Amino acid sequence: MFKLIAKNLYFILSILATIGGVVSLYQIYTATNEYDISLHMVRSDLVITNNSALDNLKVLYKGKEIASLYATALKIINTGRRALTNKHIYKALQIDFGKGNIILNVSPSGKNVTYSGNLLGIKWDLLNPGEKIDLLVMTTLPPNIEMQYKIQEIEEIKFVNEISDPPLNKRLNSIDVIWLVLIVASILITIDAIMLVKGDIKLSRIFWLTKRLKHIESISAKEYLRELQDLYSEYYSSVPILFVAPKHLIDELSSVIGNNQNITERLLEQVRIETVKWVRYGNLYSIRSSSIFIGPILFGFCFIKISWILMS
Repeated sequence: MFKLIAKNLYFILSILATIGGVVSLYQIYTATNEYDISLHMVRSDLVITNNSALDNLKVLYKGKEIASLYATALKIINTGRRALTNKHIYKALQIDFGKGNIILNVSPSGKNVTYSGNLLGIKWDLLNPGEKIDLLVMTTLPPNIEMQYKIQEIEEIKFVNEISDPPLNKRLNSIDVIWLVLIVASILITIDAIMLVKGDIKLSRIFWLTKRLKHIESISAKEYLRELQDLYSEYYSSVPILFVAPKHLIDELSSVIGNNQNITERLLEQVRIETVKWVRYGNLYSIRSSSIFIGPILFGFCFIKISWILMS
C-alpha cells in the first residue's frame, strides 16, 4: 500500500514539476522584451572629504579644488533580445547626477561618452543582447540620478539601484551557509523519518514478541533468539538505515541469556528490556521518527528565512 501511494505521489509530483518548468520557461521568455535597456548603479562611495576647519588645507582632484569626491560605478545593459545600434538613437542617453553636482571625470572616456557640469551623455555604435557598458564616474556630490533620452523602440529605461536593491547573486552570497545546511538537513531527516516509520508494521511484530515475555513463565532461549532474528532481519532489510545489525542484536542478547537453555523468571524481564533497548533506542527510533514533524517545520522556517533574505 505504501509503495502504491509513493508511486502515485511521485507520478503526480513529476507532472507538476514538468508543468512548472514549462510555465517558468515561458514566463522567462515572455518577460524579456524585444528591445530593452537598463541602467544599474552598482555602487557609490565617498572617496575623500575635506571637513577640517583649516583654511590652508585644500583637496585637489585633477587640479580642481573640491570639498568631497564620490566614485559611482554604473553599467548600462541591453536586457532585450535584439541588438541596439546607433540608428536607434535619436537623442543620446543623458544622465543627470543632481542639481549642484559636478562630474569631474568618467572612465573609460571616448567619443561615445561626454560630460559637462552634472550631465553625462552616453551613446553606442552597437549594443548586443546581454552586452554592457561599464562606467566609473567621479563627482563632487553623491548621485541623484535622473535620465533623459529618445531611443527608438525603448519606451522606458529601467533604473536599478543595486545599493538599495542588490541583485539576486549578491543576495544569494549574503545567505549564511548554515541556512543552506539546515534546509538540506531538514530534507534528509524528513526522508529518513518517513523511511523509518514505514517499517512500523514489522517493528510492531518485534514488540509483540517482547510483550509475550510478560505473560509466560518460560521460553526456550534458542526458540526466542531464532524468532527474534527472523523478525528483526526482515525489519532491518526494510529500513535503509538502522544502526543495530541483526548479528549484533543476537550477540548482545545471547550474552544476557548466557548458558541458560530456557529464559525464565526475572531473566524474562531482563531479556525483554534488552531487546527493546537495542531495537528501539539503539536505532534512535524516538528521535528519528519525531523528525517526520520536526523536519518539515525546520524546512519551512529555513525556507521563510532564505526567502526573506532574497526578497529584502
